[in-house]
Amino acid sequence: VLHEVFSASNCGPCFETEERLSVLWEEFPDQFTVVDYQVGSDRYITQEAIARRYYYLPEGAGSYSIPWVVTDGTNSFHPNLWHTEAGEEADHYNEADFESFASVPANMILDVSHTVDGQTVTIDWMLTAGVDYPSDNLVIHVAVNEKVTTQNVGTNGLTEFHHVMKKMLPNKLGSRLGEVRAGDVISDTYVYTFQGDYDPDTGLPRGGDNPKHYVDHRTAHTVEEFDDLEVVVWVQDSVTKAVHQSE
Repeated sequence: VLHEVFSASNCGPCFETEERLSVLWEEFPDQFTVVDYQVGSDRYITQEAIARRYYYLPEGAGSYSIPWVVTDGTNSFHPNLWHTEAGEEADHYNEADFESFASVPANMILDVSHTVDGQTVTIDWMLTAGVDYPSDNLVIHVAVNEKVTTQNVGTNGLTEFHHVMKKMLPNKLGSRLGEVRAGDVISDTYVYTFQGDYDPDTGLPRGGDNPKHYVDHRTAHTVEEFDDLEVVVWVQDSVTKAVHQSE
């Protein structure tokens, strides 16, 4: 189950979200993938992260809220308040929800590997289709995450952050696959080099989501430890937003 998590180090409710999700990660090992987008006033904010948050908002929306979670592209919710009804006690994203999402069959296999040499990440992915996907709306997305970050601590009490997205390849739009038929095997290799040096202030917002304060990948990066990188790949329908598989 792909979890796209939108949070920030200065978002108070994100502390609760992090605790709740950590329980699920421990309970369902090897059944999930995570891309955590730091948005809001987090110093690791990127244009790609903001684009993904707006991707899941109604057309024309002028603002967004956090914390927010989207699973497999189609289940979009506030993880701390998902089941809350007027006048009822707040309930949250839980084990039963996860199991429901995990029970949906996937009809393709993704194999992913990566290596890191200095500041260069080389990613190999291979897709094997089990059924026909006649739509030409399939897109493959690749995210380079850092497993744990500690240098973007803010005001909400969290001292570390997990699966933090550092770069999307080739960009926020991904790569279009076109029509895929049962038995097709599609593969590719992506190579990306992080530019410049670590700069925790390259994406520091001052007064909201000002684009000039997003991480500038042309000149600097926010990777704390290059040996702590991971790669998440997923296949998504760009129209329905359904994620068919992730790895």
